[in-house]
Amino acid sequence: MKNIVAHNFDTALLLPSLPLASTQGGFIDLRKQQGIVVVFVFPRISSGLQDSIENWSEIAGAKGCSEQALAFADMHKILEDAGVQKIYGLSCQTPALQSEIVNRLALPYPLLSDIDLIFSQLIGLPVFEVAQYTLNNRITLLIDQGEIFDIIYPVPTPSLNPTQVLLKIDKYLGVNQQ
Repeated sequence: MKNIVAHNFDTALLLPSLPLASTQGGFIDLRKQQGIVVVFVFPRISSGLQDSIENWSEIAGAKGCSEQALAFADMHKILEDAGVQKIYGLSCQTPALQSEIVNRLALPYPLLSDIDLIFSQLIGLPVFEVAQYTLNNRITLLIDQGEIFDIIYPVPTPSLNPTQVLLKIDKYLGVNQQ
């Protein structure tokens, strides 16, 4: 495995206007989303429609994508009640693979496809190479009105990521409502 880039994010990074294919059909432009949006970026979720990667569970940061997605599903309502308008998962998997994943895992939010890694490159998301693939490292973006106000990186325990998000949202809203 080879890490290619790890961006040193500044807060207040305005996202580029770039439509991303959504598993709900059509496209989502994260810059145009209103309110607080959470985007958890992950390498890939296993699907019977794609080749497996040898020794996947031994790659640092690779294992746990399904657990992370399910944890966000479990905390979806709690995050909404805390002020999150939208939750999205993002990977470079195809929309067809992502649709199969959303249906199989019964996710209450859509996945977004950055299949060519254009969005990831534009904002400097960390990626790595394994086998013949270039994949996103796991990172979570907290966005308000199209602007990143915080990130969670690295994400060492994917299943706890929604709890980390909740704490950061509570802190952010507490500061911004005073």
